[in-house]
Amino acid sequence: MKYMLIAVLCVFFLVGCKKEAPDAPLSANTELLTSKAWLYDEYYTGYNTPAKKRVYKRNAPGNSADFSVYQYLFKKDGSFEVKVGTESTFSTWKFVEDETIIEISGSAGSTTRLKIMELSQNTFDWMLDEYYAKMIPKK
Repeated sequence: MKYMLIAVLCVFFLVGCKKEAPDAPLSANTELLTSKAWLYDEYYTGYNTPAKKRVYKRNAPGNSADFSVYQYLFKKDGSFEVKVGTESTFSTWKFVEDETIIEISGSAGSTTRLKIMELSQNTFDWMLDEYYAKMIPKK
């Protein structure tokens, strides 16, 4: 009887144990976006309008804003960090609309949607309304 009980418990244990499914492979865009930290190379306001203005160009004189201290870090777990010098803010991100838009959700419930203009090993260009950014990987 004792052996029968042990055998039944072993069967329940073996049947009850499930092998964890492997993580789904990441898309090519996810790999590109999460494989490095991104820095601003250029930033424009009024893009695609007559009022288009370059606000920032890396290592250029006469910038009206300093974006050199910003770093974007998209992580594979869906977290998103913006470093500004030694300070960081955190939120979450995901691709939407066939990976043409990055949706960033802030802690206060706000949502920002960056339209991907180009994403490759060497560039990440995005647009938000009339704002346009060209970003490069941190070396």
